[in-house]
Amino acid sequence: MANSTVEVYEKIRVKLGEEEARALLDYVDARIEREAVTKLDLKETEDSLRSEMQEMENGLRSDMQKIVGNVQEMENSLRSDMQKIVGNVQGVENSLRSDMQKMENSLRSDMQKMENSLRSDMQKMENSLRGEMKDIEWRSKLYFILIGALIIITNPKVLELIGRVMGFVR
Repeated sequence: MANSTVEVYEKIRVKLGEEEARALLDYVDARIEREAVTKLDLKETEDSLRSEMQEMENGLRSDMQKIVGNVQEMENSLRSDMQKIVGNVQGVENSLRSDMQKMENSLRSDMQKMENSLRSDMQKMENSLRGEMKDIEWRSKLYFILIGALIIITNPKVLELIGRVMGFVR
């Protein structure tokens, strides 16, 4: 096997001739140069890829930090909104409790007034009924006395007895 381009050239020149051997070697050299990857090319490609990967990594880290920042901002905003909502709900709850307490106190006051009014009315009615009952009792006593007196006056024997007792009739 030939170790160099010169050795290959010498072997081909004998079979093909000078001009064809030169053209063939030039073609092969050009093709090899175009397609062959040298260590320097690999190093440059590796460095380029590393650089691009580092840039991508840095970009991704930056994007992630932005996203994390945005998420934290949204979280803080949501927490703030929730605290406002909770505060509003507590305010409404306290307002409702206060209104309910006022209504309860008002109802209790109204009920107490009604109870006192009813008690007063009942007391007045009781007193009125007691007065009417006393009037009826007095009248009925008077009627019994009058009926008794009428019975006595209309009975001749009773009149005679009264007259004797009192000395009217002899």
